Amino acid sequence: MDNPLSKTFLFSDFDGTLVSIRKDPAKVALTSQAHKTLALLARKIPIGIISGRSLVFLQKTIAIPEMILAGNHGLEIDMGRQRFRHPQAVSCQKEIQQLARGLKKKFPGIDGVFIEEKGLTLTFHYRLVPPGKREAICKAFHDYLKTVLKEDILKVRGGKMALEVLPNIDWGKEDAIRWILERYKNRFPDRKVVPIYIGDDETDRAALALIQKIGISIFIGDAATTTIKATFFLPYQTQVIALLRQFQLEIDYIQEA
Repeated sequence: MDNPLSKTFLFSDFDGTLVSIRKDPAKVALTSQAHKTLALLARKIPIGIISGRSLVFLQKTIAIPEMILAGNHGLEIDMGRQRFRHPQAVSCQKEIQQLARGLKKKFPGIDGVFIEEKGLTLTFHYRLVPPGKREAICKAFHDYLKTVLKEDILKVRGGKMALEVLPNIDWGKEDAIRWILERYKNRFPDRKVVPIYIGDDETDRAALALIQKIGISIFIGDAATTTIKATFFLPYQTQVIALLRQFQLEIDYIQEA
């Protein structure tokens, strides 16, 4: 029996989508059920994880060889035989490393502040900072950057209780998806794919918009309280793995019929 679901190319964000947001970002991990579901799905359809995390983190945390991984919002991609690191981002790596050292000296041992070094980018986490001190911490962060960033080499982007510093280049998750799909189609020119993207925050906006034009986009959140457009909305992150589990079972059922 022809399996229309086998045409799916699944793309997903990581934090807030496949895993819940944790107070300590270093303690994030897939649940056993999530890992099992993704591993089974990855044997049936191509899957790409597009995350703000570093590629090294994704490789260690997900540990599913069949999966395509894109770290640092798509600045680095592991597609098995094909790999990519954005050359302009690589050229900014020294500045990122210097900034990370400076931030650690500026905010030494401050309760609740965590600086995540990700190679091509860095994230300044303040989720664990007491609510009454968060505004002052963020202001201190921005004030410090004004004194050390003399050129527009890097840019700052807000996240969920975090501030990200990235190379100031025009490249995002949507570009990583295009890069992956192009190479997949070159490798399998006769295969038609229907891409799906699942994401949960502002960093997924452009990727969701791209996929909505050519496939199915799913946003984790309340449609009434966001300006992000998507084909479907899931209110809760906990529903994502349940959805993928059902999807995996449907594929198995069709193939056995």
